[in-house]
Amino acid sequence: MVRLGTAMPFEQVPEFLSFLTGVQVSVETVRRLTERAGAAQAAVEERELERLERELPPVPEGPDLPPLSAEDAARHLELAARRIHEDQKSHRRAKAPAPPPNVPDW
Repeated sequence: MVRLGTAMPFEQVPEFLSFLTGVQVSVETVRRLTERAGAAQAAVEERELERLERELPPVPEGPDLPPLSAEDAARHLELAARRIHEDQKSHRRAKAPAPPPNVPDW
């Protein structure tokens, strides 16, 4: 019931649950139990976050760089794609080495 309460509006859960299982519940029961389970999950996650913050080493400082805009990132990707394309074209233009002498051409 709680999983249904997280996946659809509370008002739809009683009818769906009754269809699946034959169990009758009220919208308020669905709401109350789903919210209680959500609060319990939030408490578990908060405790885990506190533990991680307490036990893990601090995040090292990164380089002092300005933020990269979406336009700058797209420009960098476009330049990289062009370089790759040019490298592929130059490899295709390179001639295959000549076969060694006296090797039959089958």
